[in-house]
Amino acid sequence: MSAKTVLFTLLAAASVIACAQRIIDYPRGCADRLASAYKQAECMACVTRPVPHQYLPDNLDGNRCFRR
Repeated sequence: MSAKTVLFTLLAAASVIACAQRIIDYPRGCADRLASAYKQAECMACVTRPVPHQYLPDNLDGNRCFRR
């Protein structure tokens, strides 16, 4: 493999690992990990749905709640 391919692979893996730490799956995480009241309320509405969802606070408005 070339050096560029190895570097790109390492950067991609690092970004996936870093992003995985900001995913919230449970209501407790909404209050513990978010400072803004708006995001906490949005997070609670997302993760307490009948079908399991996860909340990604770093995404833009409208793209933060995803089905697990």
